Amino acid sequence: MKRITVTTNIKAPLTMVWKCWTESNHVQNWNFASSDWHCPTAKSDFKIGGEFHYMMAAKDGSFSFDFWGTFTNINPEKSIVIFLGDGRNMSVFF
Repeated sequence: MKRITVTTNIKAPLTMVWKCWTESNHVQNWNFASSDWHCPTAKSDFKIGGEFHYMMAAKDGSFSFDFWGTFTNINPEKSIVIFLGDGRNMSVFF
C-alpha cells in the first residue's frame, strides 16, 4: 500500500475550516482540482456509517463522475476517516 500525504495551512479559524469541509453547500465551492472542473452537486450524511456523494464534472460537460465514500470515524474538529468508493482509505486531520 502506498501512502500519500498532503499538507496545507489555512488562515482561518478551525471552526470555519471544519464547517467548509463537512457541509455540502460549502464543499461545492472548493472540491475540484482545477478551474475547468466543478462540483455541481454535493450530498452528505455526515455521521459514522453515512455516505457522501460529490458529483465531479468538467465544466464543458465532457465528463463527470460520482466521488463518494463512507465516513468510518469522525472526531469533531480533529479528524475524519473515510473509506472511498474505489476501495482506498482517506484520513483528514485538522
